[in-house]
Amino acid sequence: MLSPPKSNLSATASSFAPVIATTTTTVPLSLPLDVNHSMTGTTENRYHKHPYKNDRLDALIEQLAKRYESTDSYGDFIRDTRGRGDLHPEIATIKHPAAHLLSRFQKVGTPAIISGSPWTPSKIEAALRRGPHKSSKNGIEFLRNEYADMIEKQQWIVLPAAMIKHMYGLRLSPLGLVPQRNRRDRMISDYSYFDVNADTFNIAPSEAMQFGRTLWRLLFRIHHANDHFGPVFMSKIDLSDGFYRLWLRPEDTMRLAVLFPSREGEPPLIGIPLTNPMGWVSSPPNFCACTETIADLANDSLNDKEALQHARLMPHQLDEVSESTPTDVESVPSPKVPITPATKPFHRPIKYWDIYVDDFCGLVQGNKWERRAVKRILFQALDKVFRPLDESDTKYRQEPASIKKLKQGDACWATSKIILGWFVDTINKTISLPSHRADRLLEILHSIPHTQRTIATKEWHKVIGELRSMSVAIPGCKGLFSILQEAFRHEETERPRIRLSKTLHGFLDDFRWLAKDLASRPTRIAELIPDREPATNGACDAAGAGMGGVHFVPTTSSEIPLLWRQPFPDWIRKRLSSFKNPKGDVTNSDLELAGSIAHNDVLAQAADVCEQTTHNSYDNIATVFWQRKGATTTLGPAAYLLRLQAMHQRFFRYVPLRDYIPERTMATMSTATRDEFKSDLRLIQEEVRSGVTQDYTKRKDRHWEIWLEYCDSCSIDPFLSSHSDPVPILQIFAQRFRDGRLAPSGKPVRSKTVSDALCSVGQKFAVLGSNDPRYNSYGKIDFRLSRQYKSFGKKDKPPSRVKPLPITVVIAALNFACVSSPTMEREAIANMICIAFFFCLRPGEYTGTTTDDQAFSLEDVTLYLGDRRLHNDLSPDHEIEAATSVTYLFTEQKNGDKGEIIAHARSGDSL
Repeated sequence: MLSPPKSNLSATASSFAPVIATTTTTVPLSLPLDVNHSMTGTTENRYHKHPYKNDRLDALIEQLAKRYESTDSYGDFIRDTRGRGDLHPEIATIKHPAAHLLSRFQKVGTPAIISGSPWTPSKIEAALRRGPHKSSKNGIEFLRNEYADMIEKQQWIVLPAAMIKHMYGLRLSPLGLVPQRNRRDRMISDYSYFDVNADTFNIAPSEAMQFGRTLWRLLFRIHHANDHFGPVFMSKIDLSDGFYRLWLRPEDTMRLAVLFPSREGEPPLIGIPLTNPMGWVSSPPNFCACTETIADLANDSLNDKEALQHARLMPHQLDEVSESTPTDVESVPSPKVPITPATKPFHRPIKYWDIYVDDFCGLVQGNKWERRAVKRILFQALDKVFRPLDESDTKYRQEPASIKKLKQGDACWATSKIILGWFVDTINKTISLPSHRADRLLEILHSIPHTQRTIATKEWHKVIGELRSMSVAIPGCKGLFSILQEAFRHEETERPRIRLSKTLHGFLDDFRWLAKDLASRPTRIAELIPDREPATNGACDAAGAGMGGVHFVPTTSSEIPLLWRQPFPDWIRKRLSSFKNPKGDVTNSDLELAGSIAHNDVLAQAADVCEQTTHNSYDNIATVFWQRKGATTTLGPAAYLLRLQAMHQRFFRYVPLRDYIPERTMATMSTATRDEFKSDLRLIQEEVRSGVTQDYTKRKDRHWEIWLEYCDSCSIDPFLSSHSDPVPILQIFAQRFRDGRLAPSGKPVRSKTVSDALCSVGQKFAVLGSNDPRYNSYGKIDFRLSRQYKSFGKKDKPPSRVKPLPITVVIAALNFACVSSPTMEREAIANMICIAFFFCLRPGEYTGTTTDDQAFSLEDVTLYLGDRRLHNDLSPDHEIEAATSVTYLFTEQKNGDKGEIIAHARSGDSL
């Protein structure tokens, strides 16, 4: 399966050698094309005949076909054609848990394992007759030029279908074109059409795709930046060629082949990717494993004073071009109101890089030299993963960082910039839609007039997707999707169309109002990102009788409790669903949701909550998760209440946090019950601590203290409550503990010591009633941490083990003390050696000197004469001397276990 039969590959069995073209029909891949010479069309093609004049792609196809025919195996053909690759040859040496995985990618390529039976010849012929998508046929000249470029870059190959359609394992997928704004169309291989994506085994590192909250992480740091260190500057560095920088495993490339569009009268062509193609389900996680590694390396270096100082002194070849002035600067009006600072800003200036697939986004506070050093740090990390250009590269290979984007000024540090499709202003701390996206939002909304009654299901999916993507930074949008999503439940049976009700048009009117409001007032980041410490705390409850709650509002001197309650009117009580009223259409959860909205409004009317974080607790799970999600798929009261909550939040501009609390908590206990509960809790905690030795407990406590110091230095919540993925925080802690920066000794430690420290932190989380952040949803250590431990273990020096004491040493000591040079002192010492050897060295782990060592006590020694137990104090001396066996009870051991007994009997040896 890995190498197809030779009869399918070539007409001859000659050994492989690089082909250098000597005629006008072929052009070497590693040499520039003579366009005028290759397009003359004076020579008839040997492998791909057609009635058209030869172009650049035709010349490359001829050269590839000749090379393919003369190669012994398909794998050798692919390995020779794909060149050196883009991953750095020394990537295995980087200090990162993903080093081993990326080294595998660099040496072999990424695997593409497909389930299911191989395609039959009839299925391949049917796919060839169908051909690619119509969108690709409309842009055939564009595709021919693009594929010629990618062949020269050693990313794809194109061969006549007649040469390879009999290859074992061949699968074909249609090619398509997706239009892009202000850029060339994007080629997509539709691997979903013939279920290639569905049949691909999920072995790619999916945990590497952490870009879902990239924008949130950036805004969080901007919001909590300390203004004492100056404004926050932003930079954006794109990677060129993206997925195409990762090889595919040669034997798997045929499974991802595509149907290349042919001109009329031209034989069919097949494109084969040498690298991860666009549209394949495993391309994003494979590529993100590389880019996330680069971001991790950069952030580690930013926290290393020596690395940062080295970056200040060591220039980079991209320094000058990365400082290019932006060519297209966009600006939006800013609100004329004072900026609300974060309640707990960072203690250090920001130096940070994040990644969204192939877009690196940087934040920094400092002068121009500091900004340049931070950018160099990323370039240096990039060079460690993707090798920079060198003299042996072809002229077609590009620098990993997109030079085109650098020349456009994307990487230039600025306080206002378009980041991930949003215009961010760090001076005014606002975020808004760029003009083209705002126009697109209005275009979408105006394309659905109030008189329209139906819409195609496919178009409605596009509308929902566009609105979802633009709602990320528009407070109030999240609660408007309930009715829009519910419309999918009412698709017409005869045709794929959705009915647009008056209610749905009302929700679209809300979007129109928000779009118009957004154009006149950008969103403040403080309306989106919660503070680490909320401004107010409260709780709310509701039932059939009514609703009520309490807020604790801080003042300059104290906290003021704000209490309220309100009964529900009779018409609501009569509609409440219960055992007595099963036909009621209002649920208790609906009442709880209504109470939560009233609870927020009471606070907004009594205090200034503009750009403040409020925290409230509820004892109804549905209420908490409806508000967190902002949507429900029903037409009941919840959908309209969430709409009301969304508008209320947009108008008063606060950030609500919600948590669930059980109905009965310590706050509802009586004083005596609460005191008894706390006393029992302290006793239990002491029992837990006494379950291990004192030294072990102290070490665990020290690990937790180091964790708190680490979190404080990085301005991180030690309980990681604001981090949806805490593993990267733990990995950085592990790395710093490993290299000695956090270790108590200040020196590098072994892998086992690092895992013990993280275990202490995780167990502390569990003791405090939280989830251990080391474990994934399946209750196992996260894959990234286990890989990191394994990487540390491979680099550990072999343990310096103490060789066991041979019995011959004991015999020699006895001979010397009792036979050769006998004295009473020597005989006593020799006897102690025997006791130590046979009793203390047998459980070898207990021989070290620790604070738990107990004296060797005679009361723990038991002598036996046959089966009779002797009394150590009352038995006569002749019985003691005639004892046939002896046992020793270990009352204290290093691991806290008690009661182990070691026994020995007479051996009959004279000594």
